[in-house]
Amino acid sequence: MSETKFTPGKWKISQYDESPEMIVVDNGKEVETVIAFAYDRHVPKEEQAANARLIAKAPELLEALETAVKDLCNYCPADMTKKEKRNCRLCTRIDQWKKLIAKARGDNE
Repeated sequence: MSETKFTPGKWKISQYDESPEMIVVDNGKEVETVIAFAYDRHVPKEEQAANARLIAKAPELLEALETAVKDLCNYCPADMTKKEKRNCRLCTRIDQWKKLIAKARGDNE
């Protein structure tokens, strides 16, 4: 896997006073790095909160997918032919997930 290009650290949801929900890096400091705002005046508050939760967990979801891919690759025999790999549902899914991980990491840019 390539080097992380996105802002590292544990992301969390934060809100100051009546401001919209923000996704920030939990760096243990008073001043936090803002990753994104989950706000659109045309989107219901509940949907904004759901969007914020999803965005805040994105780095952990990516890490979990990378771990799953590594673990699942151990189940595919190394000596499989290309035809066998094409017909293997697990190999097909792993290839899809590897492409998705590459896109999330910006490897295709």
